[in-house]
Amino acid sequence: MGTTLHFLNHASVIIEYNDGQNQQMVMTDPWFQQPAFGSWLPNPPTAFHPALLASLSYDHPNFSFLISHGHDDHFDDQWLKLFNKDIRIFTANYDAPSVRNRLKALGFHNVVEVTPELSVHDLFRIRCFINTDVSNDDSLYTITTPDSMHCACERSVVPTEGGSGFDHQRGNRHGSGRAVGLHEPVQFRVGLPDDLSSDRGSVKNPDGKGD
Repeated sequence: MGTTLHFLNHASVIIEYNDGQNQQMVMTDPWFQQPAFGSWLPNPPTAFHPALLASLSYDHPNFSFLISHGHDDHFDDQWLKLFNKDIRIFTANYDAPSVRNRLKALGFHNVVEVTPELSVHDLFRIRCFINTDVSNDDSLYTITTPDSMHCACERSVVPTEGGSGFDHQRGNRHGSGRAVGLHEPVQFRVGLPDDLSSDRGSVKNPDGKGD
């Protein structure tokens, strides 16, 4: 019981919380088989059949999507056609309407903009951070469940030891932060209560060492 992270591929995961009484599922950045930018393919290939994953949107009333931005390796138009068009899809309140327009063209009508924080059934808290000096249609997200936090981003500066915040200036050093590479896996905690995190505001590399 609790939070389970189901890795699909690339930036696509299913975050599931189940405490025995309540269940919530959020899938991030769906990409299954549509080539991105003319040649990219999901790596590793998703181990589940696309129709099986799409069936979750019909079988689970608390299933939803989060789409961080409209790059083709995060937004598979062909796969999305299989999903229930009534599900909620979370995205940022971008100045550029490209993500909203693509979802509307696919028939999705329940698009919810995160501005800048949203509670989902009192189980998930989604926060969105946008820097329009960098991009009008890209963002960083954190998804907090009752017992964990997940971060979804392309590239950002996040706090290192002693840092008190982070800056979404893509690829630029800022204060006590460091640049995080494209799709680099990181584990970090930002703004968690002190009783949950002894290393508040820190970044850890995948090998567990601080940076």
